[in-house]
Formats: sequence, structure tokens, C-alpha cells
Amino acid sequence: MRVDGGSPDFDETLYNAGVVWRPVKHWSLFTSYSEGFAIPDVGRVLRGIDTPRTVGRQLRESASHRDRQYRDRGAL
Repeated sequence: MRVDGGSPDFDETLYNAGVVWRPVKHWSLFTSYSEGFAIPDVGRVLRGIDTPRTVGRQLRESASHRDRQYRDRGAL
């Protein structure tokens, strides 16, 4: 089976932000939003090929994530 190469695009802008609010002296509320990127396990993707055209899609789908956190901390 022949597998054609390609050129995946890994230049996406990622956003991260966080806010801490302290309504009283020893207690705070925290929220954050972050986006991340990890290079996928190319070997796993290539070993699981069932049709050559699915490789690029699998690389893109497994590369990014988004995370939201909402927490409180401290003691009243």
C-alpha cells in the first residue's frame, strides 16, 4: 500500500486567559480558559491506517485541546 505524504499545518494561534477575584481577604474565585497543542503519536496513526486519505484528518483531530476551569480556594 502506498501512503502519500503531506504537509500538515501546525501554525494555529492558541488563547489562554485566567482571572482571580478575591471578594473577601482569605477566599478567592478562579476561572481560566486555555487551548493547547501536542504533536500526535505519528506511529500510532500510521499503524492504524485503513485508507491512505485518513492520515491527515487523524493528525489534525488529535492535535489540539481546550480546557475550562472554575474553582474556589481559601477558607472563610
